[in-house]
Amino acid sequence: MDGVAPWFVEFANVAVPWGELFIGLGLLVGAFVRLAAFFGALMMLMFYFGNWDMAHGFINGDFAYMLVFLAVAAFAAGRILELDQYIEQYEIGGEALVEHYPVLEYILG
Repeated sequence: MDGVAPWFVEFANVAVPWGELFIGLGLLVGAFVRLAAFFGALMMLMFYFGNWDMAHGFINGDFAYMLVFLAVAAFAAGRILELDQYIEQYEIGGEALVEHYPVLEYILG
């Protein structure tokens, strides 16, 4: 790997396994699904450019998984039968968490 900074390799050696763990947990339990899907798509984008090879065209497995993660985030899949719907309805001072902190609508789902 000539031309790759050693600090970046060390960062990737830590970030990739922990990212996979937390993204997978978020999607499995349905908590912070939109946030987990966003970071999953970001990771797949980095894998796509890291594995850049035009032998089979522009679309490969990394690109397809990135699109799947983006679809999960766009449709807010965590609000259907997952923990995000309960997190949103949690009350603080008599009002729902999402009403108290509106920015959470972009993270939960």
